[in-house]
Amino acid sequence: MTTACNIASSGLKRQLGLFSATAVVVANMVGTGAFTTSGFVMEQVGSPTSLLLCWFLGGLFALSGALCYGKLGALFPKAGGEYVFLRESFGALPSFLSGWISLIVGFSAPIAASAIAFAGYVFQVLPQPSLPFWTARFGDVAFLQINPVTLSASALILLFSGLHAGSVRMGSNVLNALTVLKILLILALVMGGFLCIHSYGKPVSASNSPASLFGKETAVSLVIVSFAYSGWNSAAYLGAEIREPGTNIPRSLLLGTAVVMLLYLLLNLLYVMVLSPEKMSGVLEVAAETSKALFGPDAARAFNAAVALSLVSAVGAMIMTGPRVYFAMARDGLFFRGLGTVDGRHGASREGGYAPGRPGGPHGLDRVLRSVAHLYRLHLVPVFHRHGIGAHETAEDQTRCAAPLSYPGLPLGTLGLHRGEPLDCRLQFGR
Repeated sequence: MTTACNIASSGLKRQLGLFSATAVVVANMVGTGAFTTSGFVMEQVGSPTSLLLCWFLGGLFALSGALCYGKLGALFPKAGGEYVFLRESFGALPSFLSGWISLIVGFSAPIAASAIAFAGYVFQVLPQPSLPFWTARFGDVAFLQINPVTLSASALILLFSGLHAGSVRMGSNVLNALTVLKILLILALVMGGFLCIHSYGKPVSASNSPASLFGKETAVSLVIVSFAYSGWNSAAYLGAEIREPGTNIPRSLLLGTAVVMLLYLLLNLLYVMVLSPEKMSGVLEVAAETSKALFGPDAARAFNAAVALSLVSAVGAMIMTGPRVYFAMARDGLFFRGLGTVDGRHGASREGGYAPGRPGGPHGLDRVLRSVAHLYRLHLVPVFHRHGIGAHETAEDQTRCAAPLSYPGLPLGTLGLHRGEPLDCRLQFGR
């Protein structure tokens, strides 16, 4: 029986627990980044110790961001994430701009890119059907293409859109199962690799000097790594649907980010124990090369299937979280009103699940990546306004969540990481 305390003021039901909220964070964060970025990091830093340090520091920065959003999510347990944080801190205009950027840059483009990457990995495992190809052109520019890859990607987006629009609980259960399976597959790869390691590699060398560990190459690599850690703020978008948000939002963000950080460190430790820096440097499919070295060439097919599964859960998580921004905008009269209605039986937005599948695409990813780097700074600004320098809280705010002792140093450090931009646009999306 649903009680009044389980229904947010927006009409959305609080039906997600700590496990489901944490699964959303893990699913959002673990996409292709862990499997495809380490080669470019090695190209920058040139040593295993520096590479592991970059992934460790990137995890610390992600944890600091999770702490910032955990504080804000506990204070404003509503649907919308940074849209709500900006609205409460600075008013309608910054939140309006943030909401539209989320629609085009923050979710739609990564969803499209991840779905197409999923289809690409699937057709490396299964034979590609001989469907006819069709391309719509405007002059010399191809703006629409229909082929097995785009059809499969579109089907995946529509599948999750319908699932999340129909029932939050059912969509959450499917995402939980996919996330658990994803974690188990990564652990199987890592543990299986460590069992075989005596035949293929040596322990990590620690011969780096402090200058090489903290030089400009490491700083550039941290920007690259930060994209693989993106998604640590995911549970904050579901603030109106998480039970006991004052405790479960911060815990889910921290726990999910910590789990991903551990997985990334284990994966990269395996990479550097199997492949030499020369073999890793500049390689896109570094995880696939590691699997081949450990288990033989036949392992590539199984690895591609595992990456495809990882991308399925990432797409599902982004489609689950993104529409909460549009729902909040619609409730404020800043977006199409139909996206602000709630299905009273299931407690889900009636049309919100379909919103991220409409705009966006995989083209122009260079501009998307550069825009996201600036958005990190914009979205963390409310931390200062509410809880940083010269901020004032009400008694009600203080009872809901106490600020960590590290404020305002923690958000300042988090913003400091995102002063740069990605310099190498060969990277896949970190999600």
